[in-house]
Amino acid sequence: MRCEVENQLSVESSSFGWHVLWYQGRRNKPLILDAQQMAAVLQNVDLKKQFNIIDVREADASKNAPLPDCSSINLPLSQCNDWAKKIAEQTPEEPFVNTEKPTLCICEEGKNSAAVASFLALELGFTQTFSVEGGLKQYAKEIDPRILL
Repeated sequence: MRCEVENQLSVESSSFGWHVLWYQGRRNKPLILDAQQMAAVLQNVDLKKQFNIIDVREADASKNAPLPDCSSINLPLSQCNDWAKKIAEQTPEEPFVNTEKPTLCICEEGKNSAAVASFLALELGFTQTFSVEGGLKQYAKEIDPRILL
């Protein structure tokens, strides 16, 4: 079940430290997937096409340990101000990221992707966001050891 928040204070952590967030208005919180659920998305060609798959790791980490058989959008958490502005200012004629598509956020351990998934849903109005519990480390351990982190 989706949990909605309205006018709520939240304290969340990322690799950059602790953040105090004020959620104004009504938005859906992101959902958490486990490695098996992530595999169900990534291993089904038709289902995978229906998702934005966002890798929130730094560009070099994303390049050195890519998701096998997967085209993802690299939006590093450290560059949030840059890409958030592009998303907020995008037009239907020139979209940067489709905010209406389900969006799966991925990182190494699951913490940064959870922060980005929350930000996308609560601040930028994405309709449905997901983060993977344990991130790529857990996915590699349970599903696909080809991912070398």
